[in-house]
Amino acid sequence: MDKRTTWGVVALIVFLVAVGVGYVYMNSGSSGGSSGSGSHCYTRTQYVPEEKPIINSQFIVEARNYRYQTFIVQDNWFNPSLEINIKIYQGSDIKLILLKDNKIIWQSGKVGPAYTTTINLPGTGSYEIRIDNTYSIITNKNVEARVVLHYELAQPVETCS
Repeated sequence: MDKRTTWGVVALIVFLVAVGVGYVYMNSGSSGGSSGSGSHCYTRTQYVPEEKPIINSQFIVEARNYRYQTFIVQDNWFNPSLEINIKIYQGSDIKLILLKDNKIIWQSGKVGPAYTTTINLPGTGSYEIRIDNTYSIITNKNVEARVVLHYELAQPVETCS
């Protein structure tokens, strides 16, 4: 064989090896033992909405007093928000105060006899929601409160094509 034929045979062998490696790669799938011709898998994050009741009851808030409930927003909870629904059956108004790590981050002023709002929370931490009647000298308030913490959990989802 002359040099030109030898180099032609070498080039053909390299080409066939490259084609074979490409074929094996394309038909092997890319993760997790998945099978099937041309199957490629990847992981993406899906955010799943969750909710946690904080208060769901009716109670009396005495004059010069307040009722409160604490709750925690965890590290792996995304886009936390607090949905507040208040109805006042005795008295005409009430104040709402939200604290994070013992510092006021939101307050409503006097609201009533019905009030609804949603507050986006700044993130992870310890919170307290207060239903405040400390400004009232003699009037007790009969309050129905529904307070719900909304957040999203990140969950990995494997998708194969």
